[in-house]
Amino acid sequence: MPIYIFQAKSADGKFVKGEVEALNEAEARVKIRAQKMIPIKITARAALNKELKKFALLRILSVEKICRYLLASWPFLSGLEFLSCKVWKP
Repeated sequence: MPIYIFQAKSADGKFVKGEVEALNEAEARVKIRAQKMIPIKITARAALNKELKKFALLRILSVEKICRYLLASWPFLSGLEFLSCKVWKP
């Protein structure tokens, strides 16, 4: 059975975070209300994991792009260093 992560408001007005096991979001709402809480936000754990994986993949791709740019500019930078050593050495 899927697990849903929720944010709710308890009977005494406090905000509560937790998890509930349910077949779908509607059943999760019923279970949260049965605990005398008002559901505010409900997210399937699988959906949350999917978003985290997507974010991690974007970070990896960004690092890969940076590495490509550095490697592409490496010959240029080493050429400048070579020239500066030749020009500035007495």
